[in-house]
Amino acid sequence: MLKALIIANEFPPTGGAGVQRTAKFVKYLRKYGYEPIIVTKDHPGSVVDESLLNDIPKDVEIHRLKAYDTMNRAGVMRIPMKVLGSRILSPDSEFFWYYFNREKVVEIAKHNDVDVVYTTSFPYSAHLFGLYLKRVMPELPWVCDFRDEWTNNPYHLDSFSRRLKLKLEKKKEHEVTSEFNYFITNTPLMLEGFLADNQKLK
Repeated sequence: MLKALIIANEFPPTGGAGVQRTAKFVKYLRKYGYEPIIVTKDHPGSVVDESLLNDIPKDVEIHRLKAYDTMNRAGVMRIPMKVLGSRILSPDSEFFWYYFNREKVVEIAKHNDVDVVYTTSFPYSAHLFGLYLKRVMPELPWVCDFRDEWTNNPYHLDSFSRRLKLKLEKKKEHEVTSEFNYFITNTPLMLEGFLADNQKLK
């Protein structure tokens, strides 16, 4: 059976709409000849739904890496860390989760001799793992899944702090969309937007 490294920041028991897609992929991948190996974070965030674990095969290998969470802190550092995560870090509040765990993910990929890597966003920091792996292991096919748009996301375009970071994020988005092997978007309109932006930056 082929091995698929699934990198998803949001994964059961984390709840919410964004988790369902990855959970269902993991549930059915074995039927199509792929053994899923999961990389996620060790903090479920503020929304927890234990029932979602029922979709995950009991013997699936899951690596819950340190979250370096900035958005769910308590105490005196709660507000400064939330400002750091929501206003300053790029591309999003999960950048530290990517940055401090990237070598660990390379170790996991090599140790398991994976055949393909799949990254899904939001958060977009998950795709930075795919980009890093692609540069360390260029022969490894990378499937990039966007549940939402990145720099064309209307919610982000309405954010002053994100507009300040737009040039930097456009550059990083272009790096991602130039180096993956396969691309998944939720709608044809999203795909057209990504392709148009990629052509502009060439």
